[in-house]
Amino acid sequence: MIGLSACDTLATMAGNGPAATDPVPELARDVTALPRDPDPGRPIAMMASRSSQPAMPAIVVHAREPEKKTQSELVAADNHTAGDVTLNFAGADVRDVVAEVLGRMLKVNYVIDPDVTGPVNFNVSRPLRRDEILPLLETVLNSRGATMVQNDGTVRVMMRRKDGKPAVAAPLAGVPGRLIGDHSELFQLRYVGATEMQRVLEKVLPATATISPDDGKHALMVQGEPAELQLARDTIRVFDVDQMVGMSMALVPLRNADPAELAEEVKNIFSATRKDADGDSIRFMPVKRLNAVMVISRSGAYLDEARNWIARLDRSRNPNEQRVYIYNLQYSKAVQIGQKLQGLLSGLNIQFKSQAASTGGEGIGAPNAAPAAPPTAGSSATVTVDPTGAKPAEVKYSEARPPEPPPTSMLAGNSAPDPAQGGVRIEADEAHNSLLISATPRDYELIRQVLQGIDVPPLQVLIEVTVAEVTLNDVLNYGVEYYINAGKTNTLLTTAASVAGITPSVPGFALSWVAGNFSPRAILDALSDVTQTKVISTPRLLVLSNQTARLQVGDVVPIITQSATSTVTSNPLVLNNVSYKETGVVLEVTPRVNSGGYVTMDVNQAVSDVVNTTTSTIDSPTIRQRRLTSTISVKTGQTILLGGLIQQQATNETSGIPGLSDIPGVGALFGNRNNTAGRTELIMLMTPHVISNDEQARDTTAGVERQFQAVLDADKMPRPRRPAP
Repeated sequence: MIGLSACDTLATMAGNGPAATDPVPELARDVTALPRDPDPGRPIAMMASRSSQPAMPAIVVHAREPEKKTQSELVAADNHTAGDVTLNFAGADVRDVVAEVLGRMLKVNYVIDPDVTGPVNFNVSRPLRRDEILPLLETVLNSRGATMVQNDGTVRVMMRRKDGKPAVAAPLAGVPGRLIGDHSELFQLRYVGATEMQRVLEKVLPATATISPDDGKHALMVQGEPAELQLARDTIRVFDVDQMVGMSMALVPLRNADPAELAEEVKNIFSATRKDADGDSIRFMPVKRLNAVMVISRSGAYLDEARNWIARLDRSRNPNEQRVYIYNLQYSKAVQIGQKLQGLLSGLNIQFKSQAASTGGEGIGAPNAAPAAPPTAGSSATVTVDPTGAKPAEVKYSEARPPEPPPTSMLAGNSAPDPAQGGVRIEADEAHNSLLISATPRDYELIRQVLQGIDVPPLQVLIEVTVAEVTLNDVLNYGVEYYINAGKTNTLLTTAASVAGITPSVPGFALSWVAGNFSPRAILDALSDVTQTKVISTPRLLVLSNQTARLQVGDVVPIITQSATSTVTSNPLVLNNVSYKETGVVLEVTPRVNSGGYVTMDVNQAVSDVVNTTTSTIDSPTIRQRRLTSTISVKTGQTILLGGLIQQQATNETSGIPGLSDIPGVGALFGNRNNTAGRTELIMLMTPHVISNDEQARDTTAGVERQFQAVLDADKMPRPRRPAP
């Protein structure tokens, strides 16, 4: 939905302008100001990347200095500031948005590349002037990874490209756990710079929000959930005010001190040491929610001096004092990280304890939890963790032993831990996926740096799997492997790639190739031209690196494993032991991604079906199974083919006239016997795709949606009518 509202026609939006059908000089200048495109594949940078901003211990905001204008200029500026056009894009396609803005509103010739697609949800916080519409469109296109360039008076809308590959808008990528472009809002700033306001919002908004500054347009775009956008509106409303004209602001986070107490202490220090520092020249505001102190001053020197005083006062009175910290993990499991810290930082004398998530576990809130005996100085802890999670972790302390040399550790140092300091105690809270750390400020700072390095977003792998059964005929008498190695596919796969692209890969299998440019469909089409090919399953699995994905498609069949007859009573009783077996297609894959882009996969594939038993007198079906287990390595995007599982089937069919066909000697004259034997080979095609950011996840999802939509469209096509017999 595209919503447009205006107080007047487009011809008079900026006062006494030209008619809508006449050329618009202002817009013409704006469009021609777009960068020319000597190379259609050359990217145009519109906005600064969020990741390019240096990390700062304190956020400093320098407001733009006020411009000196006459009274008449101020009145004219106020009249010019008022906008007339309100744009609201709710689920509209980006191509429709471009057509609406460039074509209908701005009357500009334009061309849109076919790969510029996707929905747009966008809302502008205030009405816009006519000269602000084109910069707004640039911001919207940046959110879809697109840009605008000028080609001989025509505006071309194209995707950003780098090294020949589609790229995304840098300010809008790299945010874990969310897709780009679901909720967006553009904020036009008046008194505070866009980059400075971004630094403030990064401390206020959660990490799932995306903040994109544009200093050239004095604008800021925020993407996130509705609650996050509302928080951004409230924050900008507080800081982007006329009182900030000529003022500078610093938001200084604290580590040890209380914000209210420290703000009062710094205020008293300035009152005593700076006689010219009144309430208007510098102010201190505690921000409890962020555990920080906000400093507002007209003097940059006052701001720097205040930050130095805050850093001095924000120190623990006792550097060896034990304090309790809570570290919330974002991507890793608390128990696993706690165990890693215990082994990595052994020089800190870490005592680790796991707090089970279940109500019967040991930890906070467990009604029947018996507290473990506190450790004595020099004692050691033994941690027992059930990997299945069925039992809570147990911690047993042993008595102190004679001093031993400290174990070797990457960060342990050469000095042994001081038992008087109590070491470091870490407890994993599985319910909230957080670590409760009891340590000195110095030790916690070291642990925090390690946690930030290992608690990173894991890579994901999309695995496309095709399981097919190929009937072996005279052409494929020796199997698919011999057929491909003998060069029989040269005439079948010329449209996909040369057969030289398929090379033997994993030894030990009857069949294993890496098909560089082949697609699974091309290989199946080539085989279907010479034999009957039956696709059993085509799953797509999205799994984290080093995690196992399991897919099962089939039935659970009851199997009689043992049968006994009771002879105690006159009526014999038959007792059967029944177990249930899984049949169908069962696939387990554990991918591991390395830095070179290769994916190592542990594959466990089983295909089973039910047949009548011929090896036992028990009336129970037989499970016929073919299983493949291996570890393979393939580059992302390449297809690997596994096979060689050949099965032979024999079928005996008898038909005839009932009664007459059973007469000995002459029964064959009244019936038919058909004995057939066939062989089939099970092959599996696997294509892993490494997904390292949200943009790749979005593109992958869009590709699956297009394939699914193509199937739906094919089903809707009219079927050709067959002529009547």
